[in-house]
Amino acid sequence: PDDVDARLGKGGALVSLGVNYEARPLLERLSREYPKRMEPRLNLAWMDLFSSPPDAMPNVRALEAQFPADEGVKALGKVSRMLSAPTVSLSQGRSTDNGDNETAVTQVEAQVTGAETQFKFSAGRAKITSPGVGAEANISAFEAGISRDLRGGHRLTLKGGVESQEGRKETNTYPVFGANWQFGGQARLSGKVGIEREPIRYAVDFVDSQIRVDKFTTSLSYKASRMVTISADGLIGRVSSLAGDADRYGGSVSLQRKLLLGGRVPVDAGYQFSYTDHSRNLQNGYWMPSNQKSHSLFARSFVYFPSGFAYFASIQVGRSDFNVDFKPTPITVKGDVSVSAVVALTVPLMKLPFSLELLGVRSAGSLEQTNGFTATTLGARLVW
Repeated sequence: PDDVDARLGKGGALVSLGVNYEARPLLERLSREYPKRMEPRLNLAWMDLFSSPPDAMPNVRALEAQFPADEGVKALGKVSRMLSAPTVSLSQGRSTDNGDNETAVTQVEAQVTGAETQFKFSAGRAKITSPGVGAEANISAFEAGISRDLRGGHRLTLKGGVESQEGRKETNTYPVFGANWQFGGQARLSGKVGIEREPIRYAVDFVDSQIRVDKFTTSLSYKASRMVTISADGLIGRVSSLAGDADRYGGSVSLQRKLLLGGRVPVDAGYQFSYTDHSRNLQNGYWMPSNQKSHSLFARSFVYFPSGFAYFASIQVGRSDFNVDFKPTPITVKGDVSVSAVVALTVPLMKLPFSLELLGVRSAGSLEQTNGFTATTLGARLVW
């Protein structure tokens, strides 16, 4: 307990595990006891950089001035500048399913980060093609957002914009918006509360019916130990369309454990139970599931390297049962195993001020009443 290097190493290990609520008091105490040692201040800066940048920046600049030749400090400074630099991205994505519904999206996005404020602007166009109706729906959208990091790991985010959807029968324009507050970024208990309007763009008929969702969401996450996290999410919303409205509510509970595969690769693995219900079906030929229960096992891994290379990978396996209240007799649909996989890569382009971000999503499943479904999403963003 009196060994300096052991205590410093413990602080670094806790930061690597993401146990901020336990790492912070230890690192702050070590910073006071050993003001000439770089390690506790460096670990504090890494921890704050991703949870509350305003808390981190003074420490980052002080470390760069005091230890300019240290490789760890150089890496910290590089990442801090990447996080705070203005960025512009151009993305082109395409999503298809086995019903030959296709969505192609082109979007330009800009983000400017100040000392305590971030501004985000985006504009783009989505084209939906549905072979069953032989029509296309064009969607254009503009959105602006502002986020502010507050001390103590809190963040307030506001966004607003306008979306225009042109289908076969209808052209409609309406505002989209969102606001959420994140709290407890440095504590054992953390969470988020938010409101949002979410457009539904899956098929041409959905655009014609002007289907959208207004929802209120909450989430809580409790770190039961250094390795185990318990999370709960809740949702209350309203699905609106030209043919009628439906109340929507649901939630999920998950148990997650941190693993380190091969001593190198961080993985979050766990189990999640979800429940969703709707007050009634919309009377326009579209069903909304009721009493939907899902069980799934998941594994996720995320690594960010000082060089700028990063990856995120996720796989989820589960099943879901739900009711479809078609008249005259409600139907209970039992799902077989469904699988989804997500891989995202960020690749810095050497000697160029660009990064290439690649995304791939593949999902597949089957229901007892149908042959099943598959869906694929491929996307790329060039970020300056």
